[in-house]
Formats: sequence, structure tokens, C-alpha cells
Amino acid sequence: MTTSAPSRSPKWPMIVNYAIAFVSAAIAAVVAFAVLPSWGADPALLFLCVVVLVVLAAGPGPAALASVLTFLSLQYPLLAPGYPFVLQSSEIIRLGLFFVASVLVVVLSAAQTRTSASLQLLGNSKEMMIGELQEQNDRLRVENAEHSEAVTRARAAEQEIRLIVDTVPALIARYRADGFMDFRNKNWREYTGLSQDNFGGRRWGSALHPDDEEMVEREWREHIATGEPFELEQRLRKADGEYRWHRIRRVPLRGETGEVINWYAIAFDIDDRRRTEDALRNSEADLAKARHELQLIIDTVPVLVLRHRADGIIDYVNEVGRTYSGLTATKWTTRTSIITHPDDVPRL
Repeated sequence: MTTSAPSRSPKWPMIVNYAIAFVSAAIAAVVAFAVLPSWGADPALLFLCVVVLVVLAAGPGPAALASVLTFLSLQYPLLAPGYPFVLQSSEIIRLGLFFVASVLVVVLSAAQTRTSASLQLLGNSKEMMIGELQEQNDRLRVENAEHSEAVTRARAAEQEIRLIVDTVPALIARYRADGFMDFRNKNWREYTGLSQDNFGGRRWGSALHPDDEEMVEREWREHIATGEPFELEQRLRKADGEYRWHRIRRVPLRGETGEVINWYAIAFDIDDRRRTEDALRNSEADLAKARHELQLIIDTVPVLVLRHRADGIIDYVNEVGRTYSGLTATKWTTRTSIITHPDDVPRL
């Protein structure tokens, strides 16, 4: 942005300023040589005043012209008949002082004009700088407000996530890339009765069952090396000292380049399910044993035992019956026994 320096002269065309200088010098010459001689006054003072007025009215350029014209006007008496060709020292001093004074006035005026222009430019630059700083300050204020709002939202989101992690009905833990735990959620701490800092130098802290340590460490070493998620079942100690089985799933969190940053694990209590499964397996074993014992009883009782389907077809004969009939390998598929006397079949 370019700003022109202001001038002390009015904003009219330059030729008018020089016209003012010329007319002022001419009027001063007329007054100096037509009026002042009768008064006995020195015209140099009048001419100097004219130069000052032209400086104030039109600026240093026209003032320089006025200085030249008035200086030449001062030479007019030297052209009069009878004036000695050799100037007196007082006349030389008077002309020299006038010349020096007029030049000084012009130079000072030019310097003042340049100074004013520089100050104006500095003022304009200062205003522009202040405006730019104000704009930057406004932008920074808006950015700070947005940043503060973003930080507030981030903190609220972080707090909400922490609440979710702490209230989800499962044990949640975070591990470093080397497999050591560095975070436990609230349920984990309350379940085990261990603080956030009490890890005991173990992967799952000091809550891991001693008999499961070797298995867990083996699985950890294998999957930390591969970076693959995995699941396992292990026992964790409750706050009351009871060990219960848990299903553990661990998954890695990877960075932009694929390296593992953290591991996250979630554990579900499956002790009741395992107890139920064990009881079911035991019940099935007991049932199979009971069936076997019943089969032995049926096969050894000293009577013939047959079983018929709903349609009357025989589908089972005990060992005594098969031995009695001698048909140990024959499949009985009739309503009446194969060993029944023919005369009795119609009645049966």
C-alpha cells in the first residue's frame, strides 16, 4: 500500500504554487523599491518574509524560486546609474546574509516536508502494523477459543471413555509393547483388590495363579514376537483370595508404520461356566457308567428279557435270551420271538 506524503501547501496544481512564488516576489519588489525607500527600511527583510510566506503557502520548490527572484531583485539597485561597480563590504554581507537565510529557510522547509512525509509514512505503517497485529490478535483469540473448546471436548471425551472403561462389566488392562501391564480399569482393581501400581513384576500383576504363569508367559512370548491377537484361559485371584477362571483376549494397537504400540486385554469370568461344563462331563460319565452297569445287570439276570418297539417289533434281547436260543448274532425283527413255538404264534 503506497501513501503519498502530505504537503504543507494547499492541494492545488503545482503551476499555481510557482505562480504564487512569482507574483509574491514581484509584489515584494514593487513594494521594496516603490514604498520602502521613503520609509528608509531595508528591502532584504521584506524579501526574506516573502520567502518564508511562500514556503508556508506553496512549499520549498516555489520558495526556492521566490528566493532566486528576490535575490535578483536585491541586485536591482546595483544597476542604477552612478552606483559604484565595486560593492561595499556591508552590501556584500547584507546580500550574503539574505542568501544564506533564504537558502536556510528553503532547506529547512524541504527538510521539514521530508520529515513530515516520513512521519506520515511511519504513521501509516504503524497504523497498518497495528491493524495487522489486531487482526492477528483476533485470529489468535479465535484460535485460542477454539483450542480451549477442543481441549475441553477432548477432556470430556477422555473422561467419558475412562468412565466407560471403568464401568464396563469386564476386567480391562493395557500392556506395553513388551507385554508388561501399565493400566487396569476400576473393575480389575476392585475384583483383585490390587491398586493401579501393584503389579508384582508379572504380566497380569500378582493376581495371576502361579500354576498358570508358565503357560501365560509362553503364549505372551509367541504372540509378542508375531504381533498377532490371541485368546487363552487362566485363573485370577479375587480380592477374597479365591482363584477363578477367566477367558482372556489380547489385541495389539499398531502405529502408522505397523509397529505395536500397546496391547489391550479384556477378561471375562468363566468359572461358573467351567464348573457347569465339568459337572456336565461328570454327569455324562456317571450316566455312561450307570448305563453300563444296567446293561450288565440285564444281561446277567437269569431270565429272558426282550424289548419291543411301539409297533411291537422286538429290537432287543438280553444276553441270557441270546444264549438260550443260540441265536447270538441274529437280529430279531418280528413281533414274536424266533424261538416261540409255531402253534403259539397266532395267539401271541
